[in-house]
Amino acid sequence: MKIEELMNDEDFRKRQPIEQETIIKMYRLIDDKEDISINLCKVFINIDYKPLVEEIASYEKTPIEVLEKLYELKSNIVDYPLASNPNCPQNILEEFVKRKDDNLDLKLASNPNCPHNIIGELAERINYFLMLELAGNPNCPQGLLKALVKIKDDYLDLNLANNPNCPQNILIEIVNRKDEFINLNLASNINTPSSVLEILAKDESFSIRSEVAKHPNTSETLRNKAINYKSYSSELLERLIDINDFETEFEVEF
Repeated sequence: MKIEELMNDEDFRKRQPIEQETIIKMYRLIDDKEDISINLCKVFINIDYKPLVEEIASYEKTPIEVLEKLYELKSNIVDYPLASNPNCPQNILEEFVKRKDDNLDLKLASNPNCPHNIIGELAERINYFLMLELAGNPNCPQGLLKALVKIKDDYLDLNLANNPNCPQNILIEIVNRKDEFINLNLASNINTPSSVLEILAKDESFSIRSEVAKHPNTSETLRNKAINYKSYSSELLERLIDINDFETEFEVEF
């Protein structure tokens, strides 16, 4: 919950001013990615404002000791955010996977630090939505990613294309399937290697080549190939790239 949304929450409005100030302070600390002491976390938890407790449970910088205390509450309010917290202790994640709860499993599958042994257990449950989460998980083992790409499912391919640690050979297999929407995501993924960008630079789609031309892994030579491919106006493509850059800068300044 964002700070500006708090006044729309009835529970928040009913609280004393000192409690309201404390809640706002915690949200600001989280928004600013500040470290939070164990004692401070305990103060915030004792206020018992559920949205804030959820936020603390999911916050990457929450001390391990506090995460362990939250786990002891045995409540779905904190279990779901704990399961997706990249710094949640492995022993807690292993307890979660034993429950075989569909919603908890999805949170575990989305956790970028989910251990391989837990990912393996989740994969054995043959659940399509779990597979979608695992396909996009940067910690997913390469063997499982190779198995997922063989399924040839568009939504799985899309998540694989957006996975920052997806191996190059899998990305090449995906790009050769010539799905325009998936290839557009590949072209805009900051981690797409130059070997895949080489293929995308010759794509028929103007939008895809535009993304390739402004990609940080694109060399000047490859950029020129993307701009000058076939009969499209290189001047128009360069103008489009400049317009996109201008819009990005404008949004940041605004």
